[in-house]
Amino acid sequence: MACDEHRLAYIAALIETALAVGLDGADWANRYGLAWLSDAYNGIGPERWPPDLRAKVTNWLHIFEPASLIHDADATTSDGTRKSFDAASARFLVNCLKMANFWYPWYNWKRYRARAVAHVLYECVSSDAGWRAWQQAHEKRLKNERNP
Repeated sequence: MACDEHRLAYIAALIETALAVGLDGADWANRYGLAWLSDAYNGIGPERWPPDLRAKVTNWLHIFEPASLIHDADATTSDGTRKSFDAASARFLVNCLKMANFWYPWYNWKRYRARAVAHVLYECVSSDAGWRAWQQAHEKRLKNERNP
């Protein structure tokens, strides 16, 4: 992905939100820098989806973008193990729930709808397809390290 100023500003805003909300992994992801995060972040949805579909899903589920950014950073640094996959998936759920709570007060029914969506997203990322994507991300990272 291109690292234009608009994209970098957008990534910076996502990290700023992640830090302000206290998302797990926000400090860690921020250490990689905006250009690296821009390359790692593909929006909400698997890499195999066409970019226009991912863009639409990301727009619909925008409140979860900071959590998704951290999850994509986790995937990009994947070590290919089940233990790290499970930890990254659990972190994604916790961060999505934090985003739902951040966006909506406890008395707003939208909070509970967003929390339910967070659980659906977790089921997607922690699925067998998510596990295969985790392993593919690890293979891609190793290939990039061998051929910089």
